Amino acid sequence: MKEIKEYSQLIKNSDDWQRLQLELKALKEENQALKLKLRDQQRQLTTMKKSEKLLNKTLSHTYALIFRFKLNDYNEPVFTFIGGDLLEHLPISTEFYTNKKLDEVFREKLVSKLKSYYLKALKGKAEQFEMVFNGSVLLTSFLPVFENDNLIEVVGSILDVTKIKEIKEYVRSSEEKFRKIFDAAEDAIVLLNGNQRYIDANEAACRLFGISKEKLLNMHLGDLTAEARKKSFIEEWPSFIKEGTFKGETEVVRSDGLIQQVEYNAKAHILPDVHLAIIRDIKERKEIEDRLRNTETLKAIGELAAGIGHEIRNPLTSLKGFIQLLHSEIHNSSNSDQYFEIILSELQRLEEIINEFVLLSKPKTTLFEMKNVRTVLNETMALLESQATLKNVEIAAKFQNDLPLVRCESNQLKQVFINFIKNGIEAMPNGGKLSVHAQQTSSEEICIQIQDNGIGMDTDSLNQLGKPFYTTKEKGTGLGLMVSFKIIRDHLGHVKVRSKQGKGTTFEVYLPINCE
Repeated sequence: MKEIKEYSQLIKNSDDWQRLQLELKALKEENQALKLKLRDQQRQLTTMKKSEKLLNKTLSHTYALIFRFKLNDYNEPVFTFIGGDLLEHLPISTEFYTNKKLDEVFREKLVSKLKSYYLKALKGKAEQFEMVFNGSVLLTSFLPVFENDNLIEVVGSILDVTKIKEIKEYVRSSEEKFRKIFDAAEDAIVLLNGNQRYIDANEAACRLFGISKEKLLNMHLGDLTAEARKKSFIEEWPSFIKEGTFKGETEVVRSDGLIQQVEYNAKAHILPDVHLAIIRDIKERKEIEDRLRNTETLKAIGELAAGIGHEIRNPLTSLKGFIQLLHSEIHNSSNSDQYFEIILSELQRLEEIINEFVLLSKPKTTLFEMKNVRTVLNETMALLESQATLKNVEIAAKFQNDLPLVRCESNQLKQVFINFIKNGIEAMPNGGKLSVHAQQTSSEEICIQIQDNGIGMDTDSLNQLGKPFYTTKEKGTGLGLMVSFKIIRDHLGHVKVRSKQGKGTTFEVYLPINCE
């Protein structure tokens, strides 16, 4: 025992013992560190299992497929994870897949579609593409993951976007149908935002405003509203936004400066901050309404004219005859000739007015024949040549050589042309030039244009032309133009009048070709 103690004491005092003590201490410290590391790894493993469980639970409600793969020791791509609800709907093996190759997880048909893309992903290139499989549209992505510039794995996903595609196609189809209806509408349709700026317009709107869509979409509501209505439109905007509807009639200004009368029907908030207005050109309707009113006026005048004609014409004829007899018998008064000339002149004037009344009221049968308008115009100008010369007016004629025939009553047309040409001559008291042109303007009609460079008319006078008893002449009745317009309407034609003060007036008579 004594020897053992002495031996132990000897060892403790030796260098080996001290070294052994140091190594043992180091082993204890290393063991403690391993215990701590193992505990951390166990915690991490527990956390990873919880995360994986949560991920699987999440993916089980996701109609998609999420997977990861990397190269194994044999440089072959193998899966390390697969999950997602799409597993149940794709031809994928459901057996254990860890460390399985692509063709061991996906069946051959799907492998052939995926192979080229996942090979590119393994080379570090991100890929995203769509493929159709078993009638479904699958959005597939491969995303390389790097660590210290080294590829460590590829994360992939396959998402079934069939429903999304169907919804997008439905929306696209609906938008296309709406756009076709929007652009094909005959009425102008515009969309405005809350700042009263145009954000969309159809082709009819561009035609109405006489402007391109590109320019229109940079404009404000007030830019195309007539000055007289601009202020009230802007003031009424808040009320429109609040109440939701707005309708009425107004005037808009075309890009060429012309004023267009329109009616509108607006609806607010068809979409957030989007308001719709449907605008209709009512110029033609207003003209028809005016013609109807004029027709009623003509009817009343006709009934009145018939009575006046019958009641006055006979005694007027007698008066005229007896005054002519008296004029031939009385010579002793120095002023008798002057008096009788005045009386006869006024009686003749009265007779002309009554004849115009009778023409309005008489429902006579008109004989229409195929005639050359050029001939009618030449005969008319010959009748008025002396009057034009006296007024120092030059009549310049220019006719198309091959003018087609028109179905007409030549004497009535001559009456119209006499009226228009006389008006032109009288509108140039200091002389001037009167142009008479005739040409075919389309396959359906010809146009006769009579243009002077006289005093012209203002807009108000121009709008009153053709109305009963409206005249700009000192001794006019206003019936001449009304009769002329009626004759042209009876010929199924129409008359356009343009005039500018100080520049002159143009009458355009349009007559149909071969109209039965």
